[in-house]
Amino acid sequence: MDVVLLYEDEFLKITYLDNANSNRCLIAFTGVGHAMGGIDVQREEFFSQHALGMIIWITDKRRSWGNNLKVKEISNAIKSLIAEREVFVIGNSMGGFLAVLFSSSLNAKRVMAFAPQFSISPKIVPSENRWMNYRNEIKKFVYEDLSHSFNDSIEYAVLMGSGGNEEIHYQKFSDFSHKPNVNIFKFKDAGHNVARYLKELNVLNQCIDIFFGDDSLEVLFARNSFEFLDDNFKSPLR
Repeated sequence: MDVVLLYEDEFLKITYLDNANSNRCLIAFTGVGHAMGGIDVQREEFFSQHALGMIIWITDKRRSWGNNLKVKEISNAIKSLIAEREVFVIGNSMGGFLAVLFSSSLNAKRVMAFAPQFSISPKIVPSENRWMNYRNEIKKFVYEDLSHSFNDSIEYAVLMGSGGNEEIHYQKFSDFSHKPNVNIFKFKDAGHNVARYLKELNVLNQCIDIFFGDDSLEVLFARNSFEFLDDNFKSPLR
């Protein structure tokens, strides 16, 4: 299968793979480095495990956290491409923010966000000092934060690191942990590299496979005795 360029301009790039063998589509939002932080959704076994018909990559080229993008227009174009396929969304870092931001307009079934930011607006997170070379280029914050982006009909898994500036975003996301469809996990020693951290523990692929297979991540974490979870994190299973 060859990657196809669907659209590209100075702000946005959309590419996709289509094997036309199922009614499932994975939409992957890339991070600040225009990669997925160690998540390999292009691997053949990923297609096979989930009978995916399509994978779509969306890249915010200016690293604007969606503020340079037209969310509804982009989502409508993608929905026209994928037709009636079920939509699953994944993203890392800035891509995790975008995964949640786009979730409703894409009519997603499940969303998995690794180390996402809740906001990068100075008004919302004044003590966040990372990625300033990109953030300073944002002329207008169309999307100040993710306060209004969680949809009650969509299942979310938000996988966070601990320590440093990660705590700023973890505390913001925690305000939504009471929602039964929003599952927030905080991992010990992961920092901002949650996906790579889980990969080193040989559970990253399992996390993705289980969640997009419509199963519960708590079962996997319980089986691993929570040894890689922050001791201060209150899991639903504890």
